[in-house]
Amino acid sequence: MKTVLILSFFLILLSNSAHAKTAITTSGGVSLGSYKGGFLYYLTEFIKSNPKHVQISHMAGASAGGINAIFAVDTLCSKKSFSKEESLFWKVWVNTGVNQLFDPEKVTPLSVFHREGMDPYINELKERFKNGYSKDCNLTIGIPVTSKHPFNMIDHEKVYFPSLRNFFVFTISGNGEGKPVSFRNRIIKGTTKNQLQLPFSDDFNQNYDLIKKVMYATSAFPVAFAPVKIPTCKKSESNCSAENSQESTFFDGGVFDNNPFSLTNQISELLYPKTYKKFEYYYLNSSNHAFKELDTSSINVEEKENLSSMIANSLSDLIAVSRMSEEATFLKDNLDVIERSIVPTTLLPPMSSPLYAFMGFYDIDFRKFDYELGMNDAHEFVKKKYKSKDIRFPSLNNTALHNCFEMIRKSSKEAIDKCEENFPELDENLQKIFQLEIFRAHRFCKNLNDKEGRFKDLCKFYGLSDQAYTIIPNLPKGLDTPTKNSEGEESEVNYILRVLDTLKFKYTDLNLNSSFHVDGVEKVYLSQRRMLNAFKRKQPSQEAAMIGVIETYLLQNLDYIPPSDLLYFNFGNTLEVGIKKNYPTFSKSVNFQASFYFLDYYTFLGSEADNIAISPTIGVSISPRIFHHDNYRLSLGIQLGYQFSSRDGYGGEDCRISDYRVKGSYCSGDLAILYVAAGIFDRVNLKFGYMIHKEIGPVLDAKTGFLMIGYNFF
Repeated sequence: MKTVLILSFFLILLSNSAHAKTAITTSGGVSLGSYKGGFLYYLTEFIKSNPKHVQISHMAGASAGGINAIFAVDTLCSKKSFSKEESLFWKVWVNTGVNQLFDPEKVTPLSVFHREGMDPYINELKERFKNGYSKDCNLTIGIPVTSKHPFNMIDHEKVYFPSLRNFFVFTISGNGEGKPVSFRNRIIKGTTKNQLQLPFSDDFNQNYDLIKKVMYATSAFPVAFAPVKIPTCKKSESNCSAENSQESTFFDGGVFDNNPFSLTNQISELLYPKTYKKFEYYYLNSSNHAFKELDTSSINVEEKENLSSMIANSLSDLIAVSRMSEEATFLKDNLDVIERSIVPTTLLPPMSSPLYAFMGFYDIDFRKFDYELGMNDAHEFVKKKYKSKDIRFPSLNNTALHNCFEMIRKSSKEAIDKCEENFPELDENLQKIFQLEIFRAHRFCKNLNDKEGRFKDLCKFYGLSDQAYTIIPNLPKGLDTPTKNSEGEESEVNYILRVLDTLKFKYTDLNLNSSFHVDGVEKVYLSQRRMLNAFKRKQPSQEAAMIGVIETYLLQNLDYIPPSDLLYFNFGNTLEVGIKKNYPTFSKSVNFQASFYFLDYYTFLGSEADNIAISPTIGVSISPRIFHHDNYRLSLGIQLGYQFSSRDGYGGEDCRISDYRVKGSYCSGDLAILYVAAGIFDRVNLKFGYMIHKEIGPVLDAKTGFLMIGYNFF
């Protein structure tokens, strides 16, 4: 009997050690949700296919990572194995772009985007939760949010430590197939008041509505999406219900905790207080992915900087540091956790990374590529981690693309030959993205600091030759590097879009609202301007002007395209009211204009002067790139017209020499105007020039100088 007990005891130990206790942390990243979605889709399908080797008990995710954490519950708990197109990861992140998010009529004073394009997939998740899962489905989720109003995070009357960081922790449990899942709050021990509860009840629909609000709140990137109101209870509330809850407003959980590693660890301690220090963590952190320098403090780049650029750069750095503040505070005191963490890396830089991770929203093929890249990185991750013979690996499906990913990983002739053989089978747009990504990765690896040893294996392929590998034939020389001019090196976004234009990339999302051809950089620029203008129109006048200045600064980092339609008003010793028109398909440097000049315009304001001259004109101005500066742009222009003067009956009478004033400027007749103008943030005008009038009789120098200041409306 004793022998049987001992054997049983060892069998239990063996069964418990057959799979590691594992948790997942996934960061936010706006459209990088497509890359993370692909990674998590493959990882969760792998976990479901290999329950003897790995099981997940809990996850934490912020922003887009929070949405993905909830989706992962569906994949892990469902008995069905989903194809990538059937998964909610694909449906939300691949199918959601600018056309699904932006509608000028649905812009609000607080947000540019709306959620209606995502609602069908979030509602599909509701149906899957309602249909239920088996009783062994039991996953705890942690999601941070940011409060709109500060609160005292320390529960003590003598101290005040303001905080905006909140989080929710809840368990989703299956009750058997055909029965809706249930939700319950899980309380983490501690002295801070950051944790909040949700007023769950016996009503599934009400419960899911709370979960939906949490998903939308944690991913409510400021200005992009509107904050979300959620009924909540304090952590100390013993019976959280709708009756004793209080509605509060929340937005992006990634503002202070974009990588909720500490929350994952806290949940581990809550669920397994005796063994949580043995947990293994899969840590999907977009701020720590490959092709991103870890430490730039030693880089000394001399660059011209003015006040606005200094403020903008400092603000950008402040936001980046803020989003990792909670993680940094946790890790500095828990270095042992790092040793138990596995951080996957990306084979190539995701297409969604640029433009503050909004780039992916501009074309569905950007998102498809990132999703496939995420799947491939997850496949490589589990292949290295789990080497047992009975491991089952889900299929990658898109064979041609993944063969080319393997070419980069293996760097062998056989792998190169296989990629080149299968490459023509790949969708043309994905071919062009793959070639672009090779260029981006090659440039990164060639400039790599010797200390960045973590990239050694990833950069092996690019060390085969000093020249970037080209799989698309007959490419122009120099396409693998950004251009340089007097203003410095081409931005990464401009470089990406320029290469895609050269490769004749066919945009899908950005072409839906365009009936003519413009370059990719212009498509993105005009799309952003359209969004910002719609947002600006929803603001009070004083705030709209401020947004206009911010808009100009943000857009100039991408490119400069004059407003297509512009109404302007200038005044000084003369007055001008006019319109300008730009056709980017013709030239971004040339503007056409039509205006009215009013000499002696103060006559209209009650002066006794009897000289009035009205001059309708048409003209053209040119503003070459060399005239562009960070905050202002110079232009040269000429206008032609006819002046109608009250002195000669607006051209109906003879203009006598005795009537001349200011060397003949008050006679009716042909008119030419030459000027130099400076546009400050595309809003404020300074205009200096001469009106050259028709020479009459002895008047040899009939011209009028002017200096005006004005404002542009667009």
